[in-house]
Amino acid sequence: MTNMIHIISGDLWAGAEVQVFHTIFNLHRQYSFFSCVVIVFNDGILSSRLQEAGIKCIVIDETKNNGLKMLWVMCRWFVGLKPKIVHVHAYKEHIFGKLACLLSHSRAKIVRTFHGMSEPPKGLSFFRSLKPKVVHKIEKFFMKNCNIIAVSKDLEEFLSSSFPNASVTQIYNGMPVPEMDPSCIVRVRREYGIDARTFWIGSVARLEKIKNLEMLINVGNELKKNGISFKISIFGIGSQKEYLESRIAQNDLQNLVRLEGFEKDIMPVLMALDVFALCSFHEGLPMSLLEAMFAETPVVCTSVGGIKEVVTNNISGCLVPLNDVSAFCKAIIRVKEDITFRDKLISNAKKRVQDRFAIQNTNMKLKKFYNKIISK
Repeated sequence: MTNMIHIISGDLWAGAEVQVFHTIFNLHRQYSFFSCVVIVFNDGILSSRLQEAGIKCIVIDETKNNGLKMLWVMCRWFVGLKPKIVHVHAYKEHIFGKLACLLSHSRAKIVRTFHGMSEPPKGLSFFRSLKPKVVHKIEKFFMKNCNIIAVSKDLEEFLSSSFPNASVTQIYNGMPVPEMDPSCIVRVRREYGIDARTFWIGSVARLEKIKNLEMLINVGNELKKNGISFKISIFGIGSQKEYLESRIAQNDLQNLVRLEGFEKDIMPVLMALDVFALCSFHEGLPMSLLEAMFAETPVVCTSVGGIKEVVTNNISGCLVPLNDVSAFCKAIIRVKEDITFRDKLISNAKKRVQDRFAIQNTNMKLKKFYNKIISK
């Protein structure tokens, strides 16, 4: 039996959390010899989903405990569980995991997954106070002899040059086959006030700067000038909510662009959209994109990061240069007006996800990766 501890913040139910849940859940089902415990720093949807699935989940709430107390609790679990692998999913979790290994005299191998580029620190006040350059230096120190997983080839290249003393392996995110009920489309559109004639554009993203949602607002402004009948819905929460609301108001788009907040059951929404839009400055390998493609919704995205490894331009979706609002609008209008083109994108996109990004493929590679580092 291989004892393993995953450590993740769990403050959101976003791409990293969704991927971690599906990976652990399906890894446990596929390979019974992996015994996995998950430590989360926030009690939320991830911890609830793990517990409902029968996976041991330990909540060490960072909103109720200081860093030393959290570290002490982790050390106790490390001593009791004697993990062979500690798999962490962000820099804060990496620091805690490494320190807990040292203090508990654990010989566990550290695995760090990069789900995307590092972002400004969150959570405990100590981490929030750190500047990005300081965070990078701390990470570089902790990366010595670390086993890194990059979720895209783009990230693999960047991380290999940034952390030359670490071992970097590329493993794509994978998604399970979700339950899909086409009859939900009418209901979902009715719930969100979208009639059958309105072209519904949607995006699923945290309201953070890296997601570049201001570009999508500018796209809405351009579509409005072109007389297109549309609605844009942005599903997600984050620190930029007030700023984005002000940009929507400044462009007089309150009736056309809406911040819908968090949607727990996103697949029916993705199925009901006419197009899925992603305007990010950078992405690792976005789960929402894979889900939209599987849901048979055409996608229009900025040509950045791992997106380029998922979408082939004008074959399985539309890729647009970063911040090129005019090109983004043209791609959306083409998807709207050219039915043959739209059907081609939908068919190719779903096949692409099924062939390349199935959760079984991800977990098979992950199993080989775990066995390899344990045997070192």
